[in-house]
Amino acid sequence: MSGRKQKKEKKKGFIALVSAIIISAVLLAILLSLNLGSFFTRFNILDSENKKRSALLALACFETARMNLSEDSLYAGNEKIMEGEDSCRICPLQASPGGIEIQTRALVHSAHTNLKALLNSGNLSILSFEETATSSAENCSLP
Repeated sequence: MSGRKQKKEKKKGFIALVSAIIISAVLLAILLSLNLGSFFTRFNILDSENKKRSALLALACFETARMNLSEDSLYAGNEKIMEGEDSCRICPLQASPGGIEIQTRALVHSAHTNLKALLNSGNLSILSFEETATSSAENCSLP
């Protein structure tokens, strides 16, 4: 009888050991997925910050072009305002039937912003303003 009792106790010990290993593996998988989620959230927040900086830089570039146009009515645009990691470019200005079209592009790390605005040619008030997916201006590229 003692031999059978030892076999039953060995089976109970084996079941307990396998159960502990499975539970540990499940808990480890849950913890790993939670940690990776927070790790990748950091990069999403960083991308969001870069996009905000890019949008503000493109807006600053637009206001610079508007100011230059108010000082010199023959201002043609087509200049880089900043070089390097954070760069901004004023595309060549285009005359349109409704006024003057200004396009600006900004790049902060890998975040791009393209702005397009239509100004009243008389008083340089903004008639329309939008962010576009790509710039339609020729020779207006950023690195």
